Amino acid sequence: MDAPLDFEEIPTAEIGLEPTYKPQVADPFMRLDSLRMLMGNPSIFRVISEAADGKVDSVYVHDAEALHQVLEGEDGLWLKGPQTIEPFRSVVPLHLIALDGQEHTKLRRAAQRSMNDQVQSRVTRVAYKHALRLRAFWARRIRESARPDRSHETIALDRAVRATTTDIITELVLGEPWGSLTGLDRRKIDPRVSALRQLMIVLHWRIVDMTNRDWRTQPSGTGAATGPLNVLKPLLREAIEQARAAAPLKSEQDRDEAPWVKLFVDDPAGLSDDEVENLCLTFLTMGHENISTSISWCLIHLAENPDVQDRIRSEVLQSGLFATGSRGPTKTDWDAIEKMQDIPAWTALQRLKSLEAAFLESARLMPSVAVVTRRPARDTVLLGHRIPKDQEVIFSLYGYHRDTSLFGKKAGSFQCPRAHLRDDAPPRPFGGGARICIGRPLSSVESKAIVAALLAEFSLSSTSPEDVRPYNFVSLRPGAHRIVFRALSAAPSL
Repeated sequence: MDAPLDFEEIPTAEIGLEPTYKPQVADPFMRLDSLRMLMGNPSIFRVISEAADGKVDSVYVHDAEALHQVLEGEDGLWLKGPQTIEPFRSVVPLHLIALDGQEHTKLRRAAQRSMNDQVQSRVTRVAYKHALRLRAFWARRIRESARPDRSHETIALDRAVRATTTDIITELVLGEPWGSLTGLDRRKIDPRVSALRQLMIVLHWRIVDMTNRDWRTQPSGTGAATGPLNVLKPLLREAIEQARAAAPLKSEQDRDEAPWVKLFVDDPAGLSDDEVENLCLTFLTMGHENISTSISWCLIHLAENPDVQDRIRSEVLQSGLFATGSRGPTKTDWDAIEKMQDIPAWTALQRLKSLEAAFLESARLMPSVAVVTRRPARDTVLLGHRIPKDQEVIFSLYGYHRDTSLFGKKAGSFQCPRAHLRDDAPPRPFGGGARICIGRPLSSVESKAIVAALLAEFSLSSTSPEDVRPYNFVSLRPGAHRIVFRALSAAPSL
């Protein structure tokens, strides 16, 4: 076997310091694919970028086998890359995304225990309830519309979906929703929701803006993060104190009804207050962002593909989980939803196979996390090149999922069902291996509940003047879009 090539022999491109990045509608990671094409389509290349505090040296890899090797290979060899770790750690020191080693294992297992205990019960109940609230939100918008027939409404859906997933995760973690969707409806934002939004903006800028990296020399949680954390941390500390003062959870029913902060406090790993606080912040930040992005893209793709939408609607109506025009209370009283007892079983949601296939195809096309970053814990070899310890390696899932050799000639379009051409190169919208997205079970329940609830009551069609394009905001959010929601019944129900 030939000896590995020296690291310096990897094809290299240098780019200068770019102006401050402006969030705008664009394909943010097409720059990587375009640069790769200009360089002759190599499977591996380096980009040395100017930054305000020096140069950033990254290796970009576009190869299915290498991606599998890194994600699924030797445990402990490939750690998170600095362009991922540093921004998150600067805001939340023990954010799961920013951790490696024993601390990551400890907190990840605690989070998994809490989520897995409730995913088939409380998570399903909470997701179902808020799916009905979102449906009520749009039903009321239609009824209050000035249109003569009052049968449809054109809505930019991303904000409403994000408000809904925020309410879901705050109720799961802390025991009560923060009223994000209510605030959107009444145009009055809760200070807690506002603080969380501000914290996400701070994360965004620290990830994308190479011209201002002063935060890298500041203590964690300072700078622009100070304001929102001053709102969020006291309420988390109060919740932790109350959870520690409460009696230990003894029965399965107790564990099923408890907010996650209580489960974290009582976890057998014996988490400290700082660890519980950081675990709560992990879910509050990324437990609504990526899921809402994926659900919004799914609804947009279904609006653009009515045949798939109709097939899923038939599946939903046949399941009996949601019925058009007759399910639940007939008034838009959100308190009535709280009192509903007829909550579907988790197993019933899992039988929505056509919906699941459409959600995964949408996530393949627009993965909420468009790139994964890694660094080796020791010198290693990748694609025949020596990769030194701690060298950042970046994979574009956005580009990988558009590879025609893996996903067919129409890899860049939505097709459901989708056949991938190689068993060793499946879609990876949630990453893979030991660091696979911890929120995958939560995403499965929320996506099915929300999309099913909406399709049972409304038909969706897109009136966007062109294909909806993504922009990078921590997750790969949809850009400008206009979706028509048309009621299927004369009097939309909750």
